[in-house]
Amino acid sequence: MIDPTLADALRSPPLGSPVMRQDWINLTFIHFPVDPEVIQLSLPPGLTVDVFPDANGVEKAWVGLVPFEICNLALSNGLRIPTTIRFLETNVRTYVHRDGQDPGVWFYSLDAQSRLACLAARTWYGLPYWVAEMTYEESGDRRLYQGQRAATPRPS
Repeated sequence: MIDPTLADALRSPPLGSPVMRQDWINLTFIHFPVDPEVIQLSLPPGLTVDVFPDANGVEKAWVGLVPFEICNLALSNGLRIPTTIRFLETNVRTYVHRDGQDPGVWFYSLDAQSRLACLAARTWYGLPYWVAEMTYEESGDRRLYQGQRAATPRPS
């Protein structure tokens, strides 16, 4: 079960100043329960997987597949870069905390349409972004996301 102090931290805004602003639309969360020990082995030192009960009350780690569209992306000074204002992204993630505090998200991979956004995120933040061709279609209550990674980027 999640520590009450950790739960309070999840509701608090992060410290520091934002470096950019963006809206997420057409967001879908698909989560899969996984044995916590399996996920823990995939994490770097200092991070501990968070666990939450599944439908049977068994504590599980959760891996999320999260496709969405980023729009209105701008740096904190209001600067908008044309090829990064609006694009599709899909991430694969799990939920963690650092040294028993600081809840967060560990990204296994992030696929995005914007080459510039991928390059910037890999360079400045060390995030595992991959350029991908992606489409999104909506028909009634049905959403269809499709994506295919482009050529493998050089390691950063």
